[in-house]
Amino acid sequence: MIKYILSLIFISSVLVAQVNTESLRSSSKELGFSHHTGVNLQVLEGNSRLTTLKANYRLDYLGDVYSSFLITDIKYGHKSGSTYLNRGFVHARFLHPFKTQHVEFFSQREYDDFVDLKSRFLIGSGLRFSFFKLSKNKIFMGFGAMWELDDVVGQKESSFIRSTNYITSVIDKDNYEFKFTAYYQPLFSNFSDVRALLQQTLSVNLVKNVDFVTSLQYRYDSNPGNNIKPWDLELTNGFEVVF
Repeated sequence: MIKYILSLIFISSVLVAQVNTESLRSSSKELGFSHHTGVNLQVLEGNSRLTTLKANYRLDYLGDVYSSFLITDIKYGHKSGSTYLNRGFVHARFLHPFKTQHVEFFSQREYDDFVDLKSRFLIGSGLRFSFFKLSKNKIFMGFGAMWELDDVVGQKESSFIRSTNYITSVIDKDNYEFKFTAYYQPLFSNFSDVRALLQQTLSVNLVKNVDFVTSLQYRYDSNPGNNIKPWDLELTNGFEVVF
């Protein structure tokens, strides 16, 4: 099955946000491979000149025993002769059932000019528990560890190990879906050095194959470096057309 999603974003107040991999999980139950791709292009001319390109692609595999997915996401923006947005990531994840939970293995590489992040590579693993499940309403919890290698502008490359923990809930009704996710990622060597993320997304079905989607994401980094603010906020509203 190949699925294409066209997203039309009409309001976007965007600051940087760390990657929420819970929002990347597929809800498809079909066995085998599936593909998902999307492209957004915004062009403004007149009193101001603005061009924004957003592109993504994902590959999912769902087997009888294990599942995996690979995702790429790129965002680039140009305004009045200068770049104001340049970030992207590649994320791969493998899940295998183990008794009442899942074992996860993951790897990711990302960059973000907005916060002087030239490159961040990480690899890790953890356990994912189904904490609550009633029909399509679910709560999951995850605990794990990851090794990071950061390359930040004006700083030496640094590597360290973080704990990565999350809770995510899904309320899925006939005409809407609500998702909430919270991440908490402290350093093992210094628990006061922490990254946190909160995200909530509401998707409302308007007519067949057309959804209104609003998402609010808050990110906190206790040690951002380079005189960068420790928090960022992203609000996005738009439509999704699935065909």
